[in-house]
Amino acid sequence: MYWGEARDLDLLVVIRRTLDLREKLDLEYRLASEVRNRKMELPHPDIHVMSKEEFQENLSPSTFLSGLALGYQIILDRDDVEFLITSFLGRLSEGEYVFYNRHGRWNLSRMARILLRTTSRRGRGRGNT
Repeated sequence: MYWGEARDLDLLVVIRRTLDLREKLDLEYRLASEVRNRKMELPHPDIHVMSKEEFQENLSPSTFLSGLALGYQIILDRDDVEFLITSFLGRLSEGEYVFYNRHGRWNLSRMARILLRTTSRRGRGRGNT
């Protein structure tokens, strides 16, 4: 989950099995509806569902998952996804990756280094939820 100053809430759901496109879209729709129906004071939910395998394939600087360097929060982790994220952030921090969008320039490598320092100080790491 990345809050930032965006007007939406990016929620990434990693599941154990691969879904076909229809199942994936149906699950994304149902989850977004559930978040909206709870009338929580949250921004518009932008739900992304992917299998653990797809998640691992997308842990590269050229995908939207690079946004994890800007911040994330694990809600529930039964399959050690946070370890995969921190490993990815470690690789990202070693390079020089910069992302440009309408909001400006984001030095993802620098943000990954900061996030890794912050999470290690808080005691987050492998196996924690």
